[in-house]
Amino acid sequence: KVTADGLADTAALARMTPGLTPAEIANIVNKAASSAAEAGAASVTSDHVLRAIETQLLGGEISPVKDLLTQGTRVRLAYHEAGHAMIGHWTGAGLVERVTIEPRGQALGVTYMTRGSEDPLYKQNELVSRLAMMLGGREAELMVLDSVSSGASDDLKRASELAIEMVGSLGFSETFGLLSVGGIPKELLGPDIQAAVLKEARTLLEQAQATCRTLLKAQRARLDALAQALLASEVLQGDALKAILGDAGAAAAPAVARVRADAALEMACVRRS
Repeated sequence: KVTADGLADTAALARMTPGLTPAEIANIVNKAASSAAEAGAASVTSDHVLRAIETQLLGGEISPVKDLLTQGTRVRLAYHEAGHAMIGHWTGAGLVERVTIEPRGQALGVTYMTRGSEDPLYKQNELVSRLAMMLGGREAELMVLDSVSSGASDDLKRASELAIEMVGSLGFSETFGLLSVGGIPKELLGPDIQAAVLKEARTLLEQAQATCRTLLKAQRARLDALAQALLASEVLQGDALKAILGDAGAAAAPAVARVRADAALEMACVRRS
């Protein structure tokens, strides 16, 4: 019932709204229509819908804090989100649909990544890639600006939770093998087991960090281009975003494998030293 321009990538919209109820999707469409009407547009465009999705998922309109951001903070946000997007794209963590440095809710910027399917199962290499993607923003800040900010705190929290789950519950552990820490009786779950879980989880995070650093260094020109494009337009999506990210398909797989091998070798050298 809503007049649309017919140019929206409906597959991308579907990937960005998994798990939403019909009522929530109706609210998004109504919000997109009202935004188009307020802007005097003849029809609802993809941008109207995407902004309505952001409002739904992030809990609000563009925050007034946007007017308080210094140029230095905007640069940091641009590189942070560019880092997430670059690492997510080049490690195959998912499809990078949209990147924005417009603050909404508690988020000062967002990189929207989706999976190619709604398969409830995650393979080990996908979770390893997601670990790296979570750390990509912080590592981009550190590489370009020589410092990190408090903006990475939630990324570190989620990455730590995932690494601990991979080691303790999912069977992706060299230390515990087939043993699930979650299945150990509490009376047997002593400090030594807890310390072993945390040690191996930290190793996973350090390997992900090494992957980030190697990839960001190799793709520095694309990282800079993406950050500059975000500073200019604040939102990137579609063909413009894909052109900057580059082709990380089958042809890039050997390069990514080499990056991971180099990162693993770097970690081994660090441990020996």
